[in-house]
Order: sequence, then structure tokens, then C-alpha cells
Amino acid sequence: SGLGALALYRAWAKANEARTSASTRNRWISVFRDLERFTEGRDMLSFTEEDALKWRDDLRAADRTEKTVNFQYIAAAKAVFGWAARPRTDDGGALLVANPFANFRLSARNGAKKAVKLRERSFRNEEMSAILPAAQSVQLRAGSTGFERARRWAPWLLAYTGARPGEICQLRKQDLRRVQTRWAIRLTPEAGTIKDREARIVPIHAHLLEQGLVAFIEGADEGPLFFDADALRRKSVDDPSNPRRFPHEKVASNLAHWVRALGVNDPGIKPNHAWRHTFKTRALVAGIDSVVADFICGHSPKTVGDGYYALEGDAGWPALVRAVDAFPRYEV
Repeated sequence: SGLGALALYRAWAKANEARTSASTRNRWISVFRDLERFTEGRDMLSFTEEDALKWRDDLRAADRTEKTVNFQYIAAAKAVFGWAARPRTDDGGALLVANPFANFRLSARNGAKKAVKLRERSFRNEEMSAILPAAQSVQLRAGSTGFERARRWAPWLLAYTGARPGEICQLRKQDLRRVQTRWAIRLTPEAGTIKDREARIVPIHAHLLEQGLVAFIEGADEGPLFFDADALRRKSVDDPSNPRRFPHEKVASNLAHWVRALGVNDPGIKPNHAWRHTFKTRALVAGIDSVVADFICGHSPKTVGDGYYALEGDAGWPALVRAVDAFPRYEV
């Protein structure tokens, strides 16, 4: 009795903290805040399938895409309500009689028209020519802010690694490595969020070496390169039901706004994520093996056999070096 949408979410989050990431909980708490709004704090014991359908219609009416409604909102609600309606176990359950979302089918379109795509998701030459020179023109000096350092180096690192924006924005000084005489960066869950929770090491492109990336990292203070290590919003132990927003996420968001301010404002592309599409496309044109390109970007292996390649190991390292050396320079 008295179990509102947010209270239900918090019970699930605490019970499933070890099995979920902070980024997942950050997304899902917004789902249940919206459900709390829609139900006006009503007890979830009385929330029915008919109510769930009305909420889905309300979400659609707010101009959200069908993909967002299904795979963010409905998927999260279906999982949490399903956990609450199952028989009692050591990690919870038996809070609800039934899951009102049990009969919902998740599909990309669910009968809706396919979203209109007006352009490719990679950057065009004129867009790269706006971003990369602007980044290179940022003059760093003693006392430069983390965001100034991010403006200078993050776009170039994204361009030459195809990494996720958060993976680059959370890089630390200690993530610079020397592997078989080659400089490299280590993208690791120890620094923050990595989608598949697996560390990977990527050789640094020669163009970045020429620009002075290694000297910049070696001259930086210990810890994160692009934000203050003490910048966490909360100093206390993280509450799994109300996860903090990490500084690297704020850096990535500010970087996206900066790119938009440069005039790269086509709504058909994402100002940071588009580098991943750009990297994969340029790698294909350069003839780089797709298995190696997937590893560099942090994409999951496409087959079980592909997962057997130990590209981060001593035997596989030369394949990564060849791929990075074959990757074409950005001439802007």
C-alpha cells in the first residue's frame, strides 16, 4: 500500500544495484519520474494495463519517437514492474499482483511509420572543417579549465578513435600507455562508464602525436584530463536509486553545445556521436578489417568467432597498429 512509481523504482534499484550500471539507472529514474507525474503519485497496486496504455499514449503525444517510447520508457517499466510482480526472492519481488506491461511487445516501430532520414549520420567535409580547426586553435596555458582542454583535444580524439564521447571525456593521465614501443590510450571502466564494461587499448594516431597529445597528457595533473577530480556533485556514497550525473557527462554535453555553436547544427546528426559513424566509414574506405574497426570503436563482436580475437593482447596488437596507421588523416 502506498507504493508510488518512484518508490517502486527505488526498491528495484537498490535490489539490482550490482546488476545494473549508473547510466542505466540514470535513464530509468527519468522514466519513473514521468510515470509519477502521470499517475499523480497513485499507488502502483491499482495501476492496470489500461492505465499503462494511456501512459504510452501520453508519451507519444509529447512528440517522442516510437523508438524512445518503446525502448526507453516501456522497456524500463516492463522490467521494473516484472521484477515487482514475480514471487518473492532474496533480492525482492512480490510487491505487485501482476505486471501491467506484461503483454506489451517491444518493436522499433510498433506499427508506426519509419522515421524520416534526410542525411547520413557521419560528418561531412564542411562540418569537420568547422570543428577540427576550431579545436586545434584553442590555446592551452597553465590554469586552463577542463572544458578548454576538452575543446582542444576531445574532438580530435573522437575523430581518430571512434570512441564514445563519454569514454574520451573521462580519460585520465594514467590512461596513457606505452605498448610495444607505441603510444596508446586505455579506455577502461576504471575511469568511468564503458558500455560493455570491458577495457580496451587503442594506438594513438601519428597525427595526434604530431599535434603534441602525448606531451599534453604527460604534462597534465594526475587524474582526469578534462574535468576536476573533485567535481562530483555529491561527495557521499552513491545512492543506487538516485545515481549521480558524472562530470564527464557534463563535459560531453557542453562539448556538444560548443560544436552546435560553431554552426554544425543540422538536426540529422549528433555533434559528438557522429564521429563514431565518421570513423567507421573512413575505416571502411581505407580497407581496414571490420573486426579491428569494431574493436577500436568498442562495438561488440558480430559473431562468436570474432569474439575469439585477442586484439588487446601481445599477438593481436600489431593488427591494431596497422589499422590505425592505415586510417587516413583529416586534412581540414
